[in-house]
Amino acid sequence: MITLIAGTNNKNSHTERLARIYHQALLDVNVEVNYLSLAVLNQYIINEDMYDKNDNKINLIGDNYFLNSAKLLFVVPEYNGSFPGILKLLIDAMDVKKYLYFKKAAIVGVATGRAGNLRGIDHLTSILQHTKITVMPHILPVSSVHLEIDETHEFKNERTKMALQLHLKQFLAF
Repeated sequence: MITLIAGTNNKNSHTERLARIYHQALLDVNVEVNYLSLAVLNQYIINEDMYDKNDNKINLIGDNYFLNSAKLLFVVPEYNGSFPGILKLLIDAMDVKKYLYFKKAAIVGVATGRAGNLRGIDHLTSILQHTKITVMPHILPVSSVHLEIDETHEFKNERTKMALQLHLKQFLAF
């Protein structure tokens, strides 16, 4: 099983749109996939109990999305030269030994600028490696994402679509 994480709590983001395209691509090739939009954390995550390893809501997220997934696919936007704090907050609140250790992951960076969140991808890679996750070397930075996806959630640029398909193919083989 793969868990796909839309790494922002912004419900109407370019990240969410791109993650939905990945989700559909996985379904199209009959891969069992869980979709976790971090927007579900908006009403809960920031509270004083979240770091308690017995926190029921954090454990429920871990049990439902991470425990039985061998692979994780992160789609993360660029926020202030890195990735969103809500994703780091989730990782910090989870029991990483139980939910993250020894999994495989791929990262897709999203930005409206030119670099496709390369710096944020590097930051997230370091954190994931610290939690004993093996990160696929082929990352996919998607630059100018606001110009890449149309209103029907399709790629305007065929080269970007092909890059996503190649990235996904390599991730499935990873």
